[in-house]
Amino acid sequence: MNSGMGGAVRMPPVSLYLRLVKPILDFGLALVTLPMTLPAILIIAIVVRLTSPGPVLLHLSCLGRDGRTFNQLRFRVVHMDAASRQFRAQAGAGGRGAGDPRLTAVGRFLLRNQLNTLPQIFNVLMGQMSMVGPAAEPEAAPGTDRALRAIILRVRPGLFSPDHLAGAASMTDDERRAVALAYAARASFLTDLGVLFAVFREFLGFRRA
Repeated sequence: MNSGMGGAVRMPPVSLYLRLVKPILDFGLALVTLPMTLPAILIIAIVVRLTSPGPVLLHLSCLGRDGRTFNQLRFRVVHMDAASRQFRAQAGAGGRGAGDPRLTAVGRFLLRNQLNTLPQIFNVLMGQMSMVGPAAEPEAAPGTDRALRAIILRVRPGLFSPDHLAGAASMTDDERRAVALAYAARASFLTDLGVLFAVFREFLGFRRA
């Protein structure tokens, strides 16, 4: 996806919902869910600490709204010597078919159930992320069109992305980018409500066909 066709990309106006209403709703929803998520975060933090050496949390430098950088919080899911484990597996020293050798046993479970992102509720409370929004991009993401990125970065990245409305598991990178652009241009309360409902359905096991 490329906008370099001669001429600048037209920036859509930022709606009242995105500027004023959504930040209030994000903070309120994060605050309301904190009594449920905080015990899970504490339990997972203890398990990660006890089952593998290294930090419990990773601080990933990502781009937030208007291109401001922030540290996105995630539970560590890999061994501290992940690179050497991958090298040994590729060289034939690791057992084939055992999955990604970089992942810890707990990390594999967290990734499969998307629990490694739970600490991002604190990013939402700090105003760095939203409950719903495009996936946060690393600060040095390669091959990203700057004009298109500027449109996406007009909204805060989300704990849950709008991909959930379109079958995220089967989407290509270009399709994900198209969904992110559409969301940044037309985000609304109903869109956010639909994403949260889709996430809730997935949590209950009703995945899209």
